[in-house]
Amino acid sequence: MHCIPKVLPIVRNGAILIPMVLTEQQQKTIDLLNPWFSEKTIDLGVNRSSYLKAISSITKNQKQILFLLGSRRVGKTMIIYQYIYQLIKENVLPQKILFLSLDNTNLQDLELFSYLAQSDFEYIFLDEVQYFPN
Repeated sequence: MHCIPKVLPIVRNGAILIPMVLTEQQQKTIDLLNPWFSEKTIDLGVNRSSYLKAISSITKNQKQILFLLGSRRVGKTMIIYQYIYQLIKENVLPQKILFLSLDNTNLQDLELFSYLAQSDFEYIFLDEVQYFPN
């Protein structure tokens, strides 16, 4: 059902990374947060095309870290989801896009850096990063 890449041992800078195994609950949560893994769509709310254009112009042809800041409950998460679906319409493979909401208690024990280091996602969206420890 899900399209999470198979985790294989990785050698980086001469070090072997130990493969990380997700718990069943973590995998289910990741699948729910990423409905495009199973070709599902969600209600994307009000179209925020001006924000999407701004994000696209900043990230076009560049690897970028982009922070989306704003008050609580103004639609930042929906803008992220709208941008993800825009990427998919632009022929980015859905399996290459990851969204994680770090306030989700099912992900609190996720070894985030190990998980990301062992994946081949091209786009990674982290929501509620203030909940990430340290």
